[in-house]
Amino acid sequence: MYILNLTKIQFLLINIFVIFIFALIYKKYGDEKHFYFTNKKHEMDLTDALYFSANTYVTIGNSDIIPKTNFMKKIIMIQIFILMIALIMMSSQYIKINI
Repeated sequence: MYILNLTKIQFLLINIFVIFIFALIYKKYGDEKHFYFTNKKHEMDLTDALYFSANTYVTIGNSDIIPKTNFMKKIIMIQIFILMIALIMMSSQYIKINI
């Protein structure tokens, strides 16, 4: 039994959507209260938020924008958990799972 039947394009579009949604969250809360900035910025613009979201989503990480508060650390963990679920769903396309 397959968990979810998605084409590769659908999977890609869903992942882009998730990156964008989290980028909007990071933009809303992307200030010095919630993040450390090593590039002398005091808040995130949309480009910074998309950059941070994409780096977090592909688990590259970065050191120029660092979460400061537990609230933002929890949001980032939620994004990473969504990635893990997405990878399981995509790999279920190719691995038969008996439930």
